[in-house]
Amino acid sequence: MQKINIGKLTGTEFQKTVWVAISKIPKGKVITYKELAKKIGRPKAVRAVGNAVGANPYPVIIPCHRVVKTDGSLGGYSGKGGIKTKLRLLKSEGFDINLMKLMTYNIRDGAEKTLLDVVDVVNSQSPDFLTLNEANTFAKNNKKILLKFAKDTGFEFFDIALSGSGDYHVAIFSKYPIVKIDVLPLFARACIVVLVKTPLGTISVASTHLTPYSEDLRIPEINSILDFQKGHDLSIIIGDLNSLSRQDGYDKKITDHFNEIQLKKFTTLNKLRFDVIDRINSFKYIDTAVRTKQNFKNTVPTQSNIDASHSKLRLDYIFISKALLPFLKSYSVLKNAITEKASDHYPVFVELKNNNRKRGS
Repeated sequence: MQKINIGKLTGTEFQKTVWVAISKIPKGKVITYKELAKKIGRPKAVRAVGNAVGANPYPVIIPCHRVVKTDGSLGGYSGKGGIKTKLRLLKSEGFDINLMKLMTYNIRDGAEKTLLDVVDVVNSQSPDFLTLNEANTFAKNNKKILLKFAKDTGFEFFDIALSGSGDYHVAIFSKYPIVKIDVLPLFARACIVVLVKTPLGTISVASTHLTPYSEDLRIPEINSILDFQKGHDLSIIIGDLNSLSRQDGYDKKITDHFNEIQLKKFTTLNKLRFDVIDRINSFKYIDTAVRTKQNFKNTVPTQSNIDASHSKLRLDYIFISKALLPFLKSYSVLKNAITEKASDHYPVFVELKNNNRKRGS
């Protein structure tokens, strides 16, 4: 790719500052006009930044096609061919403009000793929406860690729901605009429901950590979520549900190896309970792991927490509503050297892709 000395171009110092920042956007990545304004230290000058992007004298060489609108749409393009060229360039660089990546991760007691590892995991996967369970330390000192985590991982929109008992908070992060936030009451842990404006439409996402104490205590919590989500065709339930799925084919004899904590958590009279996941399925939600035939992959425990109270189980879920099923592309559980030590849970990912919708300005 031809290089150019931006300092010698005709333009204001402000325009040149914007063009230099654009030149540093990696191939295959995009940032928003708002993020670009923050990068140059002018967070309130979003409109001026947009004008400077439009005044770029050398599109492609100064890759302004990598700057998009906050709502995820493409925005304008001053180069030859306009939006069609912008879309073609992004696709040629491997950026999928119609892809939404979801991630849920229980980071174990706020990841006080492994937070840098958690940041590395998130940045390596670049999700569009992230749910963090056990964000215990994130609310302290005026949400200092929450704010820094959002900055270090490139999320513009974020919030936290405080635990009803203890410090087991649920934090959410989004690269798409959050237009409404509700924190559901009466959860032993927490549940935060947000409306997110995405390329697939406005989606209701319920991020939760259900109580670990018993299936009977989890049932009213999941009922609360299901009742709240009624009326939203596009909806997601994501997080550590602390529940077993009958679809995962657990051997009945597994209870022989359960300790007292596990017996109380997962059984009644030594029989496995599946009420919570059955309840979600009865509302026509799609278990993305089952749908993609990946439900044999456990999400606990990692190598950092193999002990008597942690059998190989799937406790972290991403459910999508039936209306989102046509967009389901992939499901995965990330297991590598970093995730083995960063937490006692593995992170879970789902990719949703709109193959039909054309996005423009």
